[in-house]
Amino acid sequence: MSRESWCVSFAICSLGGGTNSVTESQAMYSHYMDRRCALTCLAVGASFLVFPAQAVASNAPETFVKTRIEAGQAILKNPLLSGEQRRQEFRAFVLSITDMKRAALFTVGPYARSALESDISPFVAAFTEFTIMFYERILESHAERTIRVTGSTQRSDDDAVVTADVVDASSKSPPLKIGFRVRKNERGDPILTDLQFEGAWLLINQRSEFVSFLQQNRGDLSRLSQELEKRAQVNRKLTS
Repeated sequence: MSRESWCVSFAICSLGGGTNSVTESQAMYSHYMDRRCALTCLAVGASFLVFPAQAVASNAPETFVKTRIEAGQAILKNPLLSGEQRRQEFRAFVLSITDMKRAALFTVGPYARSALESDISPFVAAFTEFTIMFYERILESHAERTIRVTGSTQRSDDDAVVTADVVDASSKSPPLKIGFRVRKNERGDPILTDLQFEGAWLLINQRSEFVSFLQQNRGDLSRLSQELEKRAQVNRKLTS
């Protein structure tokens, strides 16, 4: 998948300006820098991670990132699974390492506090399906990439950022800088909460764009849900 086509697939994440259709979202998003678009997807799309042996043995967040990326790739590459089985297993896998409700509510900022539960539940569901389909498409499309972990920062007992370089063996370009934010859920288990591209966090960018969209649409969370559903459908067709 080219950088340009990936930008179109992720257009829904830039909704500022009140766009009301997928076509308008795609047109508006086309002005984004090509490099920024591609690198964010690489944060979730590399095929395997190369870790220093000592880091793997001693750093739990780094090990968590490594093993989960490898597990996701194993599901998508399993020749014994049918298309539907692969989608169901990958969906369960993503849900096991994330907190989709927590992430979804973060992206709409203050609108989460004032929204009715009857609007929140469909939005979380739409955000979840959109995110899973996006991850699946990107992982399948960038199987040749390698991520080399360069270190990690422990921000608190339950908050770490794992940094890495994305390496493309077929390119002479310098490594791309990405990061994985790892926190703990209510049970104390590690989960992936955000992805970073050259200093920019994915969920924070989504929050800015989603809030802008809601401001232009009178805070109508259902309209944002509809847009996410449309984008999930597009990605579903592309991964079929």
